[in-house]
Amino acid sequence: MRIVIENLRQDVSEDEIREALSPAAPIGKIVLIKEGSMPTTVIEMEMTRTQAEVLAMRIDGLIYKGQELRAWAPLRDGEEARPQSTSATAPPRVSTPG
Repeated sequence: MRIVIENLRQDVSEDEIREALSPAAPIGKIVLIKEGSMPTTVIEMEMTRTQAEVLAMRIDGLIYKGQELRAWAPLRDGEEARPQSTSATAPPRVSTPG
């Protein structure tokens, strides 16, 4: 199962990620993407979908080295189940007679 973690510090390493998450589950592959202002990592772990979702919920919002992390478990390859933001919602669209 995969977990995506965003908003990491620029100086984060794969070893730091592996060390921080290894108590939660056996870690397979780590892909660290350092494009943009905040790195993102995709982690493959040996766990069920439910376990991945629970772990992502536990990570989401944590402060790690001064950064508030965002985490979720992708639904399938190329499709994401991002956490729902409750802080800001878009106003409903209003249709005009035409």
